[in-house]
This record gives sequence, C-alpha cells and structure tokens, in this order.
Amino acid sequence: AVSTDPDGREWTTDNGSKFGSSTGKSTTSQAATQDPAVPQVPYMTARIFQSPYTYSFPVASGWKFLRLYFYSASYSGLNISDARFGVTAQSYTVLRNFSVLETSLGLNYDYIVKEYSIHVDEGTLNVTFTPSTSASKAYAFVNGIEVVSMPDIYTSTDGTTMIVDTNTPFTIDNSTALENVYRVNVGGNDISPSHDTGMF
Repeated sequence: AVSTDPDGREWTTDNGSKFGSSTGKSTTSQAATQDPAVPQVPYMTARIFQSPYTYSFPVASGWKFLRLYFYSASYSGLNISDARFGVTAQSYTVLRNFSVLETSLGLNYDYIVKEYSIHVDEGTLNVTFTPSTSASKAYAFVNGIEVVSMPDIYTSTDGTTMIVDTNTPFTIDNSTALENVYRVNVGGNDISPSHDTGMF
C-alpha cells in the first residue's frame, strides 16, 4: 500500500517488503494516540523490533541522505519509556542508547527526524536497529525510513576532498558519515522537503 504525506511524498509499507530482514523478531503497530500536530503519514504506524533487525536497500554507489522518522507514542501496549536502542548504517553507529521519549521531551518536539549523509561504496545500504541490552524490556522502533541520493557536495571541483577549519584540519571524504543538525535557508523562506534540491 502507498500513502502520501502532507508534503506530497509517497510512502510504501514494509509489510512483505524485500528490504526487511528474514531474521529478527518484528511486528507492526498503530500509534495508540495521535497528537493533532503530528502528520498521520508516516507517524501513525511503526515497526517494532525485539531483536536486531536489518533493512537492506539496493542503491547505486555514492552519497545518500538517510532519514529516520520517530513519533513518541505507545505501540502494541508497550511502554514508550522502554524504547531504547541503537541504529547502525553500514559501519557507522548513528544512534546509540537512543530514547525517542527523552529526545522529544528534551527538544519539545512532537516527533523526531534524524538525518545523515552516508557514502555507500557498494550497491547496498544496510540499516540495523538493535534494542538496548541494558534493559530487559528494551525495544526498538521506527515510523519511517527514507533513502535519497544526494550530490557529492564534499568534493572540490578539482577532485580534492573538503577540509574544514584550516587551523585544525578535518577532512571529509568517502569514509566520513555526517549528521544534519541544522538546516538554514539564509535570506529565504522555509523550504518543504518536497521542494528540497529537486531530489523528490
């Protein structure tokens, strides 16, 4: 089934998806409550993981935006405070001991979107959700996953890699993974995801 979000993007269910793991325990669930400020798509459904679970997305090599969507709600009668988990993408740990509830409360956000820039050398992007081992009731969940090809904005036109801060050089190359923390359209209006860089 395909659903459309308020920005006009289409979301496909992962029920029976070829991208999901053939091993690992997971279930789907509806959010027990819906905050009026939270869009129904993709936040009203979630996949719950009781053990490590990997999605494998076939992609062309190059840089990718990986976006993970989370809504802090109760699913399948589980306590949202027990949702504590890690996420890896390829060899990178992008979230560790992550609590959607604590993050939502701390930032005063109704829902959370985590976005990363990751270079994929081979033809598959693997994203693994792993419940925390520090609590017996811990589980992982996600409401939506988005993978989008992005231009290589980190390589100079002469083919050299970007170096940030000449005083303390930090090279950004294909072995670097980055998290988007702020996005600012300087001097302009808000840009919705559906109008972001023309990639959708």
